[in-house]
Amino acid sequence: MAANNGAAEDMDQCLRAIENLALALGQQNVQQTNDENTIFKRVASHHPPAYKGTIDPVALENWIRDMEKLYEVTNCPENMKISIGSFYLEEEADSWWSIVKTGYVAEEGFD
Repeated sequence: MAANNGAAEDMDQCLRAIENLALALGQQNVQQTNDENTIFKRVASHHPPAYKGTIDPVALENWIRDMEKLYEVTNCPENMKISIGSFYLEEEADSWWSIVKTGYVAEEGFD
């Protein structure tokens, strides 16, 4: 009987450890989401330009340069630059991205 009590206590401890781990992971995910929202809002507060996919390569270079400046002043982490930048693609550029991102996701591990 004492062995059963010991096993039950071990099981209870294991379950408590799993619960604590699940709570910690949940809190970490909430914090990460909050951080991502904060960064997105910081970038958005600067009213980034949209890129519509014009033929003019200078327009694309200017858009990229403007976005890079925003990323720098807002301390945007590398892992968020693509998702934030792609949010500001419109019209033809957005259509292009919707086709290309599937391959990009597979090749680069993009989230």
